[in-house]
Formats: sequence, C-alpha cells, structure tokens
Amino acid sequence: MELARQGELLGFDRVVYGDHLLLPTALDAGAYPYAATSPLPATIEYGDPIVVAGAVLTAAPRLEFLTGVYLLPMHHPLVAARAAITVQKISNGRLLLGTGSGWMREEYDAINLEFERRGERFDEALQVVRAACQGGRFSHDGAHFSFPEITITSRPTFVPLVVGGGSRRALRRAAEYGDGWYSTPDMDLRACVAAREQIEVQRQALGTDGRAFAYYIRLPRPHAGELDQFTDEGFTEFSVGRAQLFPNLNADLEEKVGSLAAIAETFGLEPRGP
Repeated sequence: MELARQGELLGFDRVVYGDHLLLPTALDAGAYPYAATSPLPATIEYGDPIVVAGAVLTAAPRLEFLTGVYLLPMHHPLVAARAAITVQKISNGRLLLGTGSGWMREEYDAINLEFERRGERFDEALQVVRAACQGGRFSHDGAHFSFPEITITSRPTFVPLVVGGGSRRALRRAAEYGDGWYSTPDMDLRACVAAREQIEVQRQALGTDGRAFAYYIRLPRPHAGELDQFTDEGFTEFSVGRAQLFPNLNADLEEKVGSLAAIAETFGLEPRGP
C-alpha cells in the first residue's frame, strides 16, 4: 500500500497486478510462453488481485488499478463479477478488469478444471461478467455456466474488460468481448501494431467497433526511446514489468521506492502533491 502511495506521488497513473493461484513445486519450464522475461521466481507471492485492488484504490485515491491479468477462466464469473462490481463502486470506477486464460497447467489441475478447455470457458465467463455488470435481471445457459434469471447488481456498473494475450484467439476475444487489450511481455512494437490491426479488423467484422476500446502496452524494454516509438504509433497507455521495476525481489521499501523514482524520471513523469 505504501508503494502505491509513493507511486501516486511520483506521477504514475495506474498499478498493474498479476494473478497466479499457486506456485507448483515442480514447474515445466518449457511451458513458460514469454522467453523475453524470466519464469516465476520461487519466492514471489501473489495475493488475490481483486482484494489487492480494493486496498490499493483506497490507499491511493488518484490511481487506477489494472489486473494484469486476472485468470478469469479459473473463477466462477458470477463470483468474479460481484467482486469486481464491489471494487468499482467503492473506488468510483477506477478498476480495469484485465483478464487472461493463463499458461500454467498446474493451476487448472489443482482445482480440477480442464486446461485444454480454458479458452471456451474464458469466452463464456466474459459474457457472464458483462451481462452481470449491465445491472438488473439476466440468465445464462452455456456449456460451462448455467443459471436461471438472477440479479448481481440492480444498477449498471461499468467495469472495463481488458483482454490480454497475443494469440489469434486472444485477439479475436478482445475484439468480440473486450473494452481493451493488454500486450504480453514479449511483444515488441511491430507485434503490437500488428495486433491492433487485427483487432480493429475483427471489431469491424463483429460490429463491436462502436464500443470504446483502449490498448495497454507493457513495454518490453522500458526506456524513453522505446516509449517514443510506441507513442509515435499512437499508443498512449503503458506499464513497466516487475522484473524491470524491482529486479531484487528482496529489496526493502526504500530501495523499491528508489526504483520507482528512477523509472518516473526516465519517462519524465510529473510529481503530484500530497
């Protein structure tokens, strides 16, 4: 929470926080999809992103919070929707629900879900969350989730659905169900531009191009020159990954704040008053 407060004062706009249910004792290294970054450190701990969002958005009232990414197929979408709607109401609309399917089979195995069917489960879960956020009564009858007419919230509560991933299916999912797209750690400028082109073509074909849509880019090599290249292509929303921000996971708060300050200076962020 103190790190979020310090980041807010330094001029950052948003916290991005990932999601893993567990860290297996033995991890298939070949399954890690992002060669540009390192696999999960054995000492890292992930809190529940929605719980952390509620705390951060209370501690730092000028920040937004993007779950980057929340593994939605591993959660029942009604439970996820209620949690997200709750945070959105108490934070006055500062939650962005970034979602993804995940790459770690061990997580799905531990909760008895089929890893191979996570994509179709993901699509259906996004439909349920969007319907729940619209407010009032709704029902659903699908392959993975089915329930009669119910109400999660009586009034519409907009929770932006940001879909992460660089695969063809992920881009289609973003175009069909999303309010935004979040790049993966290994995607350079060319890959992000190509992804945007594919998404926009599909949004037109699906008839979702009238929906506001944002692109959130995780900078692969966070330096000012790279940022300029992305902004020249029209991208405006950026994040810096954990490994670049805090290469020493065991650093104390003072060292981590120093790392934040260095990144803020690199990108010319304007400090805020208390």
